[in-house]
Amino acid sequence: MWSKSFYAFRKLWRGTKVIQVTRFNGSQFYINAEMIQMVESTPDTVISLSNNVKVVVKEPPEVIVDRIVAYRRRILGGYQIEHQEK
Repeated sequence: MWSKSFYAFRKLWRGTKVIQVTRFNGSQFYINAEMIQMVESTPDTVISLSNNVKVVVKEPPEVIVDRIVAYRRRILGGYQIEHQEK
């Protein structure tokens, strides 16, 4: 089973800079949302990180983007940025 340090790490990182994603084998893990450069569908969802690592996940790109947006809203304290037309 998982060690206590794993659960402590998971609790520490939950709700900070990470989003949860799922591998095709069903295991879940966390990715630093600040490191994500691109999310594409090829047809599998591929997340490209700023350190040139590519991760294939089960979730569709729209779900990943929604999780990134939710993360950013948490970080910004729920502030909404309104588009102003000139």
